[in-house]
Amino acid sequence: CLLVVLPKPRHPFKPRKMQVLDKQAGLLTNFEVLQFLQESKKNRGKLINAKKSHTVRTIEAMVVRYLENSPISGQTDDSMAKLIRLMQDLNLNAKERFQLLNHLPKSKVEMYLIIEDCDSRFTPEDIDKLMESIEVVASSGVSEGSTSSTTTDTVS
Repeated sequence: CLLVVLPKPRHPFKPRKMQVLDKQAGLLTNFEVLQFLQESKKNRGKLINAKKSHTVRTIEAMVVRYLENSPISGQTDDSMAKLIRLMQDLNLNAKERFQLLNHLPKSKVEMYLIIEDCDSRFTPEDIDKLMESIEVVASSGVSEGSTSSTTTDTVS
């Protein structure tokens, strides 16, 4: 005699519980999140079972809109990699590097808010060098990503 035990059928609308497998698997920068959301938007039509709720699509659109209006929107993989290489020479901890990548500070005030004990850990020359590096990378990323032409009219 063979005894078969069948699992209790699940209710089709009952949500399943999600489990966090690794809380510290890794952090994503704003640039990486923007890239991921833009890629998923491009591939949305190609996926067979890509049904998402209206709420999820709305939240994704709001996040993309926010990130596209942030300093990282015009950056490229190369410009972000260049900034990471430039920051490795300085004695910054991981959180500070992460915040610098996300915010791309435009002033020394922002820099001092991101870097803990900035005035005691770095010389003014180090801060100027870092600010200059961020400005160069930020401007090169924007100039690579956008092509604009200006025309001027002369009045005689």
